[in-house]
Amino acid sequence: MVKKKLEEFSQRSKHNISIRYLLNAWEETIEGIEAGYEYSIYDYLNDLDRRDLIQELIDVASDKTKQEILAEIRLLDQRFIASTDLANKPLREIIDVEKHWWW
Repeated sequence: MVKKKLEEFSQRSKHNISIRYLLNAWEETIEGIEAGYEYSIYDYLNDLDRRDLIQELIDVASDKTKQEILAEIRLLDQRFIASTDLANKPLREIIDVEKHWWW
């Protein structure tokens, strides 16, 4: 299922998307936040969308792949939490705020 999701992501974005690409992109977003994020709110929303894509992969991954992704994403998510303030309400309407807490 992960392969199929990655193919869908790649088709939508018109370039190759891999798990590594998404994890690196999320880490770059966090590094930008830690440095004082200098882009627009629209860029920030796009960056948060990357975390959504990672969650979509986690949701369909085999146990082994899920654990591999979670091993990396946990540290990144901790850095994100440490570098941001909790908003009064999500930046986007999300059905499951507990699951998509980064919004």
